[in-house]
Formats: sequence, structure tokens, C-alpha cells
Amino acid sequence: MKKQWTLPAILLVEIGLYFLCIQFKIKLFEDIFSWPTLLILFGIAFYIHSAMEREPHHLLPATLFTGIGFHFLIGPTLSFWPGDLIAFLWITSIGLFFQAIKTKTGIFPSLVLLFIGLFLYFLSSIMEFLRVFEHVVKVAENYWPFLFILLGVYLLFVRKR
Repeated sequence: MKKQWTLPAILLVEIGLYFLCIQFKIKLFEDIFSWPTLLILFGIAFYIHSAMEREPHHLLPATLFTGIGFHFLIGPTLSFWPGDLIAFLWITSIGLFFQAIKTKTGIFPSLVLLFIGLFLYFLSSIMEFLRVFEHVVKVAENYWPFLFILLGVYLLFVRKR
């Protein structure tokens, strides 16, 4: 039987340490006294609980809490960091991937979210690349009826029955 008190106990210890740091003005890093830090602490609690109790279904909320906390804590300081939507897709993908590794099922949704996030992240580069073919698309747009004519002529006269 799983211990139901493990997660609340870990959370109480973490929150106690957090408020102890506030009380004694112990600043381990910049912006330690912010809500993203609390999200990271909640995520760490879920990771510890998942490892101690061997409950892989806690890996997704652990990754979501930790990832969203890091996103809002250090994301604005990194120039390459994606926006909210893409970061949330990637964080969810990573969480599903961790859970899939432990349960040995459900890797496909993780990969779908990862590729959607990658597509959105590189969308401007993809669109810039496709502008090279803009002239080809314009020509094809004007002359596409000839494709039908050529296909029809081929089917009528060239193709042997």
C-alpha cells in the first residue's frame, strides 16, 4: 500500500525551508522569494514523491510544476527561450515523455506535442525558407489547369490499356 502522507510531508518541509529563508533573509539566488520558486518546489516534491513511492503518474505534474516555474523564473533572461505556448507544449511533452519511460506506454502524445512545439518555434524560419519558392507557387497557381490537360491527354492517348 502506498503511503499517502509522503507528498504532504515533503511539501511541508519544502515550504518550511522556503519561509525559513524568508525569515532569516537567506537569498540563495536572485528572485528566490517569488511564486515561480514555489512552483519549482512543488515540482521537486512531486519528483521526490514519485521516486519514493514508485508512482510514475506523479511525473507529469512534477514536470509541469517544475518546468513552468523555471519558465517564469529564468525564461525572460534567456534570449533563445520560446514564448509561453511553445514552452508549455515542450514542458508537457517532457512530462509525458518521463511518464512514458516509466510506464512503457504513451510516448506518441509526447512526440506529437514536441513536434508541434518545434514547428511553432521554427515557424518564422520555415516561412522565410518557403518565400524562396514564392515565384514557383505563383507560376503553378497561374498554370495549374495545364496539369489537368496534360494528365487527360496522357490518359487518353499515351497510356496503354
